[in-house]
Amino acid sequence: MADDQKAISTGPYARVRHPMYAGGLVMLLGMPIALGSWWGVLVLAAMLPALIWRVFDEEVLLARNLPGYVEYLERCGIA
Repeated sequence: MADDQKAISTGPYARVRHPMYAGGLVMLLGMPIALGSWWGVLVLAAMLPALIWRVFDEEVLLARNLPGYVEYLERCGIA
């Protein structure tokens, strides 16, 4: 994490704390459905616990190391 980084609360971050994960989840779910591969949906279901763990792990890292992140969470009504 760079020394000059700070919490951003505008743009997509005003609505979603992790827009990259949210977009990736939509893509990972949409691709197998679009291709008619229900096995792909099962693979996503198997990957979901790891993705959820990653998001919670990142939350802890950001709360500890990113200036303004705890305040951002409080404004969102999360912390």
